[in-house]
Amino acid sequence: MDQNPQGSTEVKKRLPATYGWILIGMLLGFSLTIEAQTHRVGGGLYFASVNSYNTGETGNPGFSFHYWQSLNRSGTIHLVPSIAVYNPYKLKTGYMVLSNYMFHGDLNLQYTLYNQGSVGIVAFGGLHATQLVSKYTPIVVTGDETLENRDDRFFGGNLGAGLELYMAPKWDFNVSAKYILSEYSQIVIGVQVAYYFIKRRKAYRR
Repeated sequence: MDQNPQGSTEVKKRLPATYGWILIGMLLGFSLTIEAQTHRVGGGLYFASVNSYNTGETGNPGFSFHYWQSLNRSGTIHLVPSIAVYNPYKLKTGYMVLSNYMFHGDLNLQYTLYNQGSVGIVAFGGLHATQLVSKYTPIVVTGDETLENRDDRFFGGNLGAGLELYMAPKWDFNVSAKYILSEYSQIVIGVQVAYYFIKRRKAYRR
């Protein structure tokens, strides 16, 4: 009878990460079905602090997508799911190629602290997930390779704040900064444009 304690340990390590992704998916699905109105959508760039991973680094920039669901009549509280796909980091030498990929997912609650004229100030926080994938390809195989493919997931939270700058009746330009609270912590600066599906509510109009 074959036994593989190492494989069993790897499976056990992956189970909590799998449950984490299932939880994020359930929450995102719930956010789509609740009695709330899709307020706007947005996209832009993320710039994350560089971390080391599998002897390489993480890449920049990230391409992000957000949407806002209004949770109150005044439009000051929103549920904001978002995803970001980062530009891969690639290292090529004479004997190997290393490619690192990073993905972020958030489910945040956003509150408008200040809104006057063409400027709004918001604070947000919620759940966060980071997916890291590393692909190692040896060019010269010696049998002494110490690197291998990796696939890791980290779950935690994030806290941040941002500026919403009025551009046009249905457009905003947003600047944000957040800190990711997890085993793989990062600081992320974001710039996005947001498009309003509906007319801005009177109490929220700038």
